Amino acid sequence: MNHLDAMQRSSLPLLVMAGTLVRFAFGSSHELWNSAPDQLAWGLALEDLVNGGTFAYKQLIHYPHEGGSSFLGLLAFLFVPLSGIMPPLSWAALLVDTLVRIIQINVAHRLFGARTAMWFAVWTVFAAPLMLPWSIIDFGLHALMSFAPFVLIAFAMRKDRSRFVLGLFCGALASLAYDVWIFAPAWIIFELFSKDRLNVRMKRIVMFGLGAVLAFLPHLFIRTFIDHGFALEELSVLSVRGLEKEGIDLSTWPGKTWAVLTAALPGSFALLRMDQWLPRLLATGVLALIVLGVSLAWRIKDERSPALHLMILTVLVFLLALIIGPFFEPRADGNGYLYYRYFPFIAPLLVLLIIEGSGELPRYGNKVRTAWIVGCLGASLVHMYRTPHYASPNDEATGWVLGRKFGDDPERLRRIIDGAGPVRHDPLVKGAAWGFTAALFDRRSTADTTALQEFERIWHQLPDTDHALLRQGVHRAFDPGVTPVLDPGLAAQVFALSDE
Repeated sequence: MNHLDAMQRSSLPLLVMAGTLVRFAFGSSHELWNSAPDQLAWGLALEDLVNGGTFAYKQLIHYPHEGGSSFLGLLAFLFVPLSGIMPPLSWAALLVDTLVRIIQINVAHRLFGARTAMWFAVWTVFAAPLMLPWSIIDFGLHALMSFAPFVLIAFAMRKDRSRFVLGLFCGALASLAYDVWIFAPAWIIFELFSKDRLNVRMKRIVMFGLGAVLAFLPHLFIRTFIDHGFALEELSVLSVRGLEKEGIDLSTWPGKTWAVLTAALPGSFALLRMDQWLPRLLATGVLALIVLGVSLAWRIKDERSPALHLMILTVLVFLLALIIGPFFEPRADGNGYLYYRYFPFIAPLLVLLIIEGSGELPRYGNKVRTAWIVGCLGASLVHMYRTPHYASPNDEATGWVLGRKFGDDPERLRRIIDGAGPVRHDPLVKGAAWGFTAALFDRRSTADTTALQEFERIWHQLPDTDHALLRQGVHRAFDPGVTPVLDPGLAAQVFALSDE
């Protein structure tokens, strides 16, 4: 290691710490967690456990498909003494986000050397608006699992390592967040085009698949036999928030492909909406840098090329999943961290590609890298300045999440809400009624008497003193324009039951 490499490596911990301080200052000063009903609901469920409530696995986790949320829930307990500064879940997210950046920087160094790692580490300090909120808001796990493709690609580059073990890593990481599965088809395509004999390639693919399935089986076991909540929605074992019920429309793929590639992907970095000319112009500039960096990375022909090719395939498979799947629906007016929530999983990998690829420009490589980092820095500063201070929690929406998750267990639902205190009680109760009504009657018709009977059971197990508030929430679920859209024919029957 030369003197420059040693100096650069010694600077990396300082850059990681600077990034953590930036995120802490941004998140705590704006109280970002108050804008996230999913985290607020999860936090109330954990508070109930801290205060002596009966333990239930479904209170420890967020959604069933996010196995990693159980670790975050456990980690949050360590930060209960610091809850006066930030909620325990936000502390847990900040710690994991820091570890994620450390892993990513180390992989960048291993694959491409100290200079590239330094450029990437400098980018991570302020990153981009896309990444910042998720260092304090930890539901979804797309950002906090963004280390996974880095680790898997680094492992795949080790020729001496078993492909079965690579599969084990992939399946285990996918059990924490399903985003990780996009690595599997990317690696299989990469392996199919390797120069080894066909029988050797097929054996590796089979061993990889066997390892991935075996590592994923414990997660399936947990999803099958342990109560994760959301019982009213009757989610399947592999359900992702019920989105798979939407189906796949082939006719939308061409338009969706264009929207994702030219608008959503570049616009995501600054959380832009694409129905205005200036954001569209900025997104075009970002897209140009992405195309430049990725195309230059693809053309590299040395010891780095296998890793770069696998990285590019991983990004392409991720985008393909967004295009053909029911998860992301492009909208010209879409903006904000919730709308772009899937992109943080792949964004750091894409940035590393841009940094490494643009370095191949003989005279302008460092200038392009500098322009990229300065542009992202400026976007982050503007985002932090424009983000409002969320002084109060969004309690009605939080209640909606609680109602969907715990609505089948009225006693637990009531206890969790009561634990939030009297000031938050009313909006939480209204939101909970809205939530369990929506969960019960989504995609139901007047012929579905089972759902009506379940609604009646829940209604009579909730306190009479809350019925007026609950009734408001029930009516809210049937309001025009509210999603999910419920069958209006059910309204009269449900209203009648809630008037009893």
